[in-house]
Amino acid sequence: MIESHLIDWEKITITNNMMFCTVMQDEEICREFLETMLHIKIDRLTYVKSEDTIGNDILGKGIRLDVHVKDSDREFDLEMQMTDTQELPLRARFYHSLLDADALDKGQSYDMLKESFVIFICPFDVFGKGLPVYSFDRTCLEDSRVKLGDKSHTVFFNFGAWEKVGDHEIKNVLKYFQNGTVESPLTEKINSMVTHNRYKREWRERFMTYEQDMAVREKYWYKDGVAAGMAAQKAEDEKIIQEKEFKLQEQASEIARILEENARMKALLENK
Repeated sequence: MIESHLIDWEKITITNNMMFCTVMQDEEICREFLETMLHIKIDRLTYVKSEDTIGNDILGKGIRLDVHVKDSDREFDLEMQMTDTQELPLRARFYHSLLDADALDKGQSYDMLKESFVIFICPFDVFGKGLPVYSFDRTCLEDSRVKLGDKSHTVFFNFGAWEKVGDHEIKNVLKYFQNGTVESPLTEKINSMVTHNRYKREWRERFMTYEQDMAVREKYWYKDGVAAGMAAQKAEDEKIIQEKEFKLQEQASEIARILEENARMKALLENK
């Protein structure tokens, strides 16, 4: 396990994945956060869970949601994403699909699906257009007045551009994520929880275990990645070899045909 004295606990902020998940397990904070960032009203959250793993089947790819939250008719996935992996829009698509698949039991009709929100909170600009918030709903390309109405929403918050936010409350939250400045009742609550967790022995122990587990996972992911890369390269090499062998066989067949034809022509000439 990682030694406690080697960790600078003051540097663990809300942008740390485990800290974010822990803070958002507080129902009041999570509810206020969603209401502020999405401009919606939530009476009561019926389900709050961090690091929730869902998947479509034993062979299919599963996902581990940072914070998975439900109210009576909506479902939310909150993701703290500090690294630009260049595939967040596609990941959002996949997250939506598994949220939907997980929500319906066999035989249930599609109108049982809840309204769903997949929300990424990032320090970078996913789309490179300089916006602090990107909100997506599906709209008809031929007529923007026509909405698909599938009740799915995807939102990307770029807290690195907090100064550009027009909404005062959202601006305060994104500013807090960027530099820890507390300027609103909500950020005060979040910051108090962050400070409390930093110096709580049980949380520190969980954090060190979590970091150790992540280090082990990354080690095996790296090994798996190297192995996968080697396997892919081997398959590509074998494909190239097979193609070259096939071409050599074709050339050998053509040479044999030419020799056979020459021999036939030679025999005809000799017979004359």
